[in-house]
Amino acid sequence: MPDVWDGLVFSRLSSNASGPAPHDDDSLPLAVAQHGVSSLQRYESSGMLAELKIGINTLSIATRHMPESHPIRPACLSHLGHGLKMRFERLDDVVRSP
Repeated sequence: MPDVWDGLVFSRLSSNASGPAPHDDDSLPLAVAQHGVSSLQRYESSGMLAELKIGINTLSIATRHMPESHPIRPACLSHLGHGLKMRFERLDDVVRSP
């Protein structure tokens, strides 16, 4: 299933670009990561769980397709960790609610 999701995200973002972007292009994972960070920011503003899910999934895809030596990869992993922490806190609140 992740491959299908990856393909959907990459095809959607590359169709918004000025031309077709190859999957090995370093700028595409960066664009995907920026989309993920934006979704996490929207979640923090709105509290909508769907934005949190999109942000986590998108950042996960970006880090999977980003070379380990890419200079922005540590920041992507940090944002992904922050998203996972927010999800844990949110779902933990739901479980603890009476």
